[in-house]
Amino acid sequence: MAGLPASPAFANPAANAIAEFNTPPVAAGAVTATTVCAEAGRKRKIYQAMDNGITSGGIPLVTPAEAGLADLRHAESIALAYGVAVAPPWFAGAMGPIEAQLANMTISRANRRVSYYLKSVERLNF
Repeated sequence: MAGLPASPAFANPAANAIAEFNTPPVAAGAVTATTVCAEAGRKRKIYQAMDNGITSGGIPLVTPAEAGLADLRHAESIALAYGVAVAPPWFAGAMGPIEAQLANMTISRANRRVSYYLKSVERLNF
């Protein structure tokens, strides 16, 4: 089994400059609990940036699809460190379709969140 490649580049160049968002490649035999924790921390920080709507140059720092890929990378690190048996049940054998579904789901969730906020603002505008 291959190791973890370097974390993928973000669409917003400012996100690529944030060290906590980017993790180096890890060889297959070197993926440990420390790697899993680093990926969990990376995922949390990426979701915080997305949920808080942080932008750089008027462009979102992190897209919902990029946050979803952080989920997949975390799950992959779990599978490499502990074996597929303890990875999330959806992990084994279906990554391609799941990545597409996850991208659509995170975009949908972000759209619902925007819709909710817009409705809240409308209520405030007498």
